[in-house]
This record gives sequence, structure tokens and C-alpha cells, in this order.
Amino acid sequence: MFRESFIQMASLVYPATCVGCDEALSVSPMHVDGGFESNWCDDCWIRLPESWERGCPKCGSFIKRPESFGDRCALCVEFPLRFNSAVALGNYHGMLKRMVLDLKRDMNEQLAFQLGRLLGLKLMQREFFDEVDFLVPVPIHWRRRFQRGFHAAAVIAEGVSSITGVRVENGVLRCDRLTEKQGTLTGQKRFSNVKEAFQLKPLVTIEGSRIVIVDDVMTSGATLSELAKMLRKCGAASAHCAVVARATGRHRNA
Repeated sequence: MFRESFIQMASLVYPATCVGCDEALSVSPMHVDGGFESNWCDDCWIRLPESWERGCPKCGSFIKRPESFGDRCALCVEFPLRFNSAVALGNYHGMLKRMVLDLKRDMNEQLAFQLGRLLGLKLMQREFFDEVDFLVPVPIHWRRRFQRGFHAAAVIAEGVSSITGVRVENGVLRCDRLTEKQGTLTGQKRFSNVKEAFQLKPLVTIEGSRIVIVDDVMTSGATLSELAKMLRKCGAASAHCAVVARATGRHRNA
């Protein structure tokens, strides 16, 4: 794809630096096998330990989960989440939080793309992913897209696609209503804020499709749940979610 080719050509002109910390890189055997030796330094690589673990089966968080909660954790047990399951690289804290904030603030497409590649590796470990038909990034309202000048979820989805081979469908979803920023709301207000905010684009059919919705961060899961509900109502066979980070608030890691 064009974006990946551009990044590869740029690496021939500019000195290779870690996408996580901007430090100069040297090839290391630690992650050569994964094909990421030109993207991450050893220090950043080993500070992403959750990336290779399995989180909450429902919402993807990495917190302590009582056996009585089954396939839920304390973050999602009380919410009616409509997606089948979610996968996250890790909790929204430490280095992963800094990288997500950096990619948004600096509109850092290379960082978003490489985090998407890591997310793709993790998705390939999940059984459901063998039957996925396509990826859809969480859509944003055109006004918000104009203000930001950057659609992080779309670039992350391209990163996932580059390593999994599963295509990205940008022409499936649209955001019809400019919602309040979810970060300013709490609890159930997040769910009511996004209710019926999304629709399929005209002439799109998804009957029987198995879909993965991609985003940068999941907090309450309200946005992803609303999208999954709409997709399944329109005929999708399944709707899973993949995010770079899962916000956990005061809850501790597993």
C-alpha cells in the first residue's frame, strides 16, 4: 500500500529512529523475527509486555478479574456491550498512553501505523480473526475530522491490514451527528451521547459479514458498542473490536 511504501522510502533518506521514543536504532535480535527491527528500540519493545498477553475476553482490559465474573471484568461487567469481544495492546497508561497522546497531538501517522501492525499481530492470535471479512475504523464527524486533520483510527486500521492481509473498508460507516466529546462525560451519559449517531453509508450491504471495528482507545466501550449494535442490526454476523489501548481508570493491572 502507498502509505507503507512511503514510510519504507523515507527510511532510506532519514536515519532510522524508534517510533516510540525517537532514539536512533540499531538492529537487535530481540525482535528481528517479528519484522520490527527498523521500527522499535529494545527499551520500548520490552515496555509493551501486555501486548503479548490476553486481556478480558469481552473488553480487552488487563486488570484482575474475579472468576465469578466469567468472561467479564470489573470495567465491563455492568455494561451491555454489544460487540462480541475486544482486543487491546495494553492498558491506557505509561508508555502506551504517551504514544497514543503523541500520535494524536503530532498527527504522527508512522507511529499510528506501527501500533496498528502490533495490534495486527495480536489479532492473528485470536481464533475469530481467521474468519474476519474486513476492518472498519471508527468514523468521526466531518467537522471533527476537519478540525483534527487526522483520522487516527483509519491509519491504525491500515497498519493492522498491512500485516494481516485483511482489507480496510473506509466506505462502510458514517457519523451523522456531532456528538459531545466522550472524554467530558461519565458512565451512562457516554452511551446516550452516541446513541443512533452512526449509520451505514448509502448502498452499503454487510449481510453476513464478520467485522472488526478499529479505534485508538476504548474507555467505557460506548462508541464501539453502539457501532457493533448498528452493524449487527444491519445484518453483520459478528462485530469484534480492536484498540491500541484500554482505559482502566483506578483499576490495577492483572
